[in-house]
Amino acid sequence: MADLNAKQFETLALLLRSAGPTKEAARLVLVEGKTVTEAVAATGALQPNVSRSVARFREKHRLIAEGYDLTI
Repeated sequence: MADLNAKQFETLALLLRSAGPTKEAARLVLVEGKTVTEAVAATGALQPNVSRSVARFREKHRLIAEGYDLTI
């Protein structure tokens, strides 16, 4: 299940200064609904980096939604 839409993801990526294979892997997980394992295989990014990146994106998304009192 996807957590973010493409626009939300790109906004967060800009704020988090995310780039490269780890960003692409996080996009696959959060927007496309792939597993971390699938995203690692597709991008060559390291699994720990992808897991941490996905967690950072989810946490920042949650904080922004709470701060603006939005339902996500």
